[in-house]
Amino acid sequence: MMRSRPFIPEHFTHLYGSVEYDGMDGVRRLRYNQLVGAMAAEQFLAFEEEVIYPAVAHLRRNAAHSQDHDFMWRIGRMMVEEREHARMFLGLLRSAMPSIYAHRDRHFTRLRPLERLVCAVCARTPPGNLVLMWLALVIEEHSVTLSKAMLVPVSGGLGVLDTDFVEVHRRHLLDEVRHLPLDELLIQRSFDRQPLWLRRLLARLFVAVLRDIATPKRAARRVISHLIHEFPDLAPRRKQLLRCTLQGRRAAPDCDIADLERHPRTARALSARSEFADLLHTIAPGGSSPAFEPLSHRTGRIAAILVLSPLASLGYWAVGAAVSSRTHPTGLLETALDRALPLMPPAILVYASLGAFLLVAAWGSSAKSCRRLIQASLTAMALSYACFIVWPVAVDRGGLPGTEPWHSLFAAVREMDPPHNSFPSLHVAYVTVALASKRWPWWVWAWGLSIIASTVLTRQHVVLDVAAGVALGVAAWLLAGRWPWSGRDREIRG
Repeated sequence: MMRSRPFIPEHFTHLYGSVEYDGMDGVRRLRYNQLVGAMAAEQFLAFEEEVIYPAVAHLRRNAAHSQDHDFMWRIGRMMVEEREHARMFLGLLRSAMPSIYAHRDRHFTRLRPLERLVCAVCARTPPGNLVLMWLALVIEEHSVTLSKAMLVPVSGGLGVLDTDFVEVHRRHLLDEVRHLPLDELLIQRSFDRQPLWLRRLLARLFVAVLRDIATPKRAARRVISHLIHEFPDLAPRRKQLLRCTLQGRRAAPDCDIADLERHPRTARALSARSEFADLLHTIAPGGSSPAFEPLSHRTGRIAAILVLSPLASLGYWAVGAAVSSRTHPTGLLETALDRALPLMPPAILVYASLGAFLLVAAWGSSAKSCRRLIQASLTAMALSYACFIVWPVAVDRGGLPGTEPWHSLFAAVREMDPPHNSFPSLHVAYVTVALASKRWPWWVWAWGLSIIASTVLTRQHVVLDVAAGVALGVAAWLLAGRWPWSGRDREIRG
């Protein structure tokens, strides 16, 4: 039977204060509150099991020979309490929502296998472990903030909170207030002893991970989906509900784990370290910058590039095999400039770095720019394949360099890259599209232009192939902006 009281204070839910929340009746507000309360309990459960326990266990093993017995005892006690917290939250969820949790531990915050692997690796390796200790401080202070809010008597709104949830959070609070000083001590004994360059790198990684965690994603979407499943009349408002939910960091700041104004202990610890001086402003909801876009969005774009690359290679090889018997004579487009340019064997390394260059472009560009980059790359690929079929031209690449390792490298590249798909150069088209996707720093431009130059310095292409590749890249970029869905707003995926 559904419980009749809210699970957490209203202002700790993403929709609170939004037009969509105000438009709900009391029954739907209550159920939404309960679902968010269950999601919050799941998140604490997941954090205790997947992050803090293995991270602290690793630190305890490394400090096994420490003579500070009080410190070792406190770590051991913390590990026992974290395990007890996980059992406590799981028991609460199964008691409050047996229809959802009777046969599963988590419903909203299910981790993917890759995410579990990343957590396990980070918890057991020194660099990742140091980032997790900072996350432990932030998340445990956030849990203290939530638990304290739950102990405040509620009047109005949805009414008095569910007594079981209040009691579990009260017990959780008693332990967490003791864990916070220990978290800071662990940071002092681990993070502060690292070299400056590593601390700066870990600081940037921590801020990026924190922003990723603070951004509502899959779990928040699943809450809305479950709410609509129970109340089908909300289905027409699904898009609006999701938009308000995913803007929760601004609309309902109390539920923002990365709001340092509500986590003064974490704010003081970060401000006291110069490594975070230039990064703190990027954590705020309004301080978003492409350099700290949520990691899950970036990894999704990287995954798209990695999936499309082998498919594009298969098409490239298939077209090359199909036209190999009817290419125009080699040297048809060769100019005096091509004959004057020397063969530079080291340039083959730059030529082969195209894949890495595109991954950097996908990682560094915004979601909208990367989407257009992928669309433009597909457009360039389709137009070039048509050109290869209609007017196949081969390149006279000459012999292989006589010295190693260049002989073997050239042989491997030429085996994968047949001479029949020459005009226009897809290498150049892809680089042109990537450079057009945003304002890049000088080193990205230098890298891209070096790849373009390497196409002729390795004799993979001639100058006219390069010119046609640039034109193709520009045309593909312009055409990609006209794709039917290129400007359409999409629901953010997590």
